[in-house]
Amino acid sequence: MEKKLRRFKRTIALMIALVALICFSGCVRYSITAKVDKDGTVDIVMLYAMQDDYATGTDDTDLIREELEDLGYEFKIDDYDEDDYQGYTISVLDVPLEELEEVMFDGLDIDGFKVSEKDGVYTIKWDASEVTSEVSDSGIDGSSLRQYGGFMKYSITIPGDSIADNALDVEGTTYSWDLLELSEPAFISFTLAGSYPFPYTTKVTINKDKTADLEVLIAAVEEEDDALEDRIAIFEDNDWEITEEEGKKVTGIFGEKNHLEIEEISEELEALGIGYEGFTVDFDEDEGLYAIDWDATAVAEDADTSEISSFAKKDFGKYMTFVLELPNSAEDENATEADGKTLTWELLKMDEEVHAEFKIKKGGIAPWLIGVIIGGVIILAGIVVMIILLAKRKKSPKDPAPVAAPVAPTPAPAFIPTPTSSATPIGTPAQPAAPFAPPSQPASPYTAPQAPQSGFQQTSGLPQVGFSQTMGLPNVGMPSSNEAAQPNTDSQLPPPGNQG
Repeated sequence: MEKKLRRFKRTIALMIALVALICFSGCVRYSITAKVDKDGTVDIVMLYAMQDDYATGTDDTDLIREELEDLGYEFKIDDYDEDDYQGYTISVLDVPLEELEEVMFDGLDIDGFKVSEKDGVYTIKWDASEVTSEVSDSGIDGSSLRQYGGFMKYSITIPGDSIADNALDVEGTTYSWDLLELSEPAFISFTLAGSYPFPYTTKVTINKDKTADLEVLIAAVEEEDDALEDRIAIFEDNDWEITEEEGKKVTGIFGEKNHLEIEEISEELEALGIGYEGFTVDFDEDEGLYAIDWDATAVAEDADTSEISSFAKKDFGKYMTFVLELPNSAEDENATEADGKTLTWELLKMDEEVHAEFKIKKGGIAPWLIGVIIGGVIILAGIVVMIILLAKRKKSPKDPAPVAAPVAPTPAPAFIPTPTSSATPIGTPAQPAAPFAPPSQPASPYTAPQAPQSGFQQTSGLPQVGFSQTMGLPNVGMPSSNEAAQPNTDSQLPPPGNQG
């Protein structure tokens, strides 16, 4: 390996000498372009070209090819011929990030290029002053070089957004520096994930009124505050409501946005730039069927390779989950967990894209209709109560029932004195006759004393003292029922006042 490094060092030293030579002419194109893949390998392309008047022959190419073959990495050399510039592009492929510094630069005697990694975050710094100093000393600056169509630049493309950088130009995930404009070493920090920070949890709630509510939790390492601040700005620019949550190892941002049209979900999520590329929402008008799809396998794999994930799991619990809450049961879905109308996908367990189909059915009762029903029930209950009260009032007499007056005692019929025999002395009281004398008997001029009666009327059914046996009780002092009361015509009581 040491032998290979020495050979490669000599090759690149030759290249640098060539670059220095052509830079003095002011007609050079020199660039280093690096592309970092998600698997942690780097493809590097080096361009050396000058105007036709200064172009070298093919002998240099043969020498470079011979030296690079001894390195053992896959490479290729292509001719370059554009805009009157001729030269070569040298591509070295699949260099591990961990070996980039040693193999490609430190071993090539180009000082100032450093690669470091901490918690899944890679940082590349390059102090390019060794290359630019000779050009600057020659009096050539960037403007004069560009005047001839030349350039000296360095660019790197990473899987997602950078955490921090001092690039002079950014286009997508490609970060570029004009080496003649640098006043400090070029640097960039990034992860191998598709984007940074990661969407740790995502929740979409579909409402019956065909609107949607979105909730997103992202997180970043605490010392990488710049990345978090940039993400907060993106949330705010897109009118999300955000709150910050501090964990032991990471800082989280909880974003919320409500009452969106369902068709706007994908646009809103993709605008955040944190791995929602490929999130789609489709609607079949004929079937009234919505379909949500998200190919999250790539972002899940990238996130799982980052050591940040272990911090997020400890600080925020669930990690890399997508939750879909529906108003009705799903027509079709491939969720890893289903709880009624709530579907959950654990993205790290998915080997296929997220998929769910659902309809928004009209069978539910609207809130205003519930109010109408409640009001109708109250009115109906009032009517029933009124009917019951009126029915009770009809059954009861309007005036109170008269109170029965006390019954006055009814005078007993007059007793007719029973005639006595001649043997009965005058003045001796005669036995009382039957209470009812035969109609043929003349009425006595005397009024017999009244017999005591009870307080009941004769019609009450109770016996009265002094009445005949016909009431069921014996008469005190009355003739027996076998004796007929016969009037005594032989003697008449003298009229009152004549008794002597």
